Amino acid sequence: MSHEGNIPLRFLTSRSLVILLIGLLLLLIMGGGIFVLHSSYQQAAANATATIPANPYTVGGTLALYDPLRDNSKGYQWDEWTDAYGGRCQFTNGAYHVSEPDTRYLITCASETSKFSNFVYEAQMQAIQGGLGGIMFRATRTNDTFKLYLFGIDDTGSYRFLVYTDGMHWKFVKNNSNPAIKQGLNQVNTLAVVARGSAITFYVNNQQVDSVNDSSYSTGQIGLFGYPYNTPIEEAFSNARVWSL
Repeated sequence: MSHEGNIPLRFLTSRSLVILLIGLLLLLIMGGGIFVLHSSYQQAAANATATIPANPYTVGGTLALYDPLRDNSKGYQWDEWTDAYGGRCQFTNGAYHVSEPDTRYLITCASETSKFSNFVYEAQMQAIQGGLGGIMFRATRTNDTFKLYLFGIDDTGSYRFLVYTDGMHWKFVKNNSNPAIKQGLNQVNTLAVVARGSAITFYVNNQQVDSVNDSSYSTGQIGLFGYPYNTPIEEAFSNARVWSL
């Protein structure tokens, strides 16, 4: 199922890029309302660290990023900031927390040194407060517009895949549920995406939940996100890994 919409944008801070999505009616579980996409972007090459024969998704590859996400000491320059709405990207209690108290806004937190084309990207997520949270990939900014993919889950067992096509338009590509997702707060789920060209496959807890063929973007940054569509959200992320293919 696919839905599309127009997204007027407005920039409110210099540290974070803010897109105000006015009049956006999110269908299905996500409910109605408006939200804002925040993040900060720079372009840099990823630093490959080791070669391994295979990863958990049996597609091989070279380990290009591994970060337990306990702090920002690994050199991947994860965003650390608080925006004007109370949203935060911060390391606390040995994990990387992505939080947003205002249900009108969606927040993203990027690794500023990352840039990947074909890859496996995996991260663990614990839902502290409800909402939609997950991973961002192939993200770029050109002339102050966003181009990125989002894959996330919520605490009811549903998953979503969204495409921002030019910072002004979005596509709701996937919206479904899957029993592989652990439901409820404080559960830890492992999210992963395998992206090779236009072929994109989604995993939760090492089980394939869906796949798409989308050629909107071929390269860009990775990151994490949270969207509190019913209630303030907080997600604690750990163990981010990327294998280049």
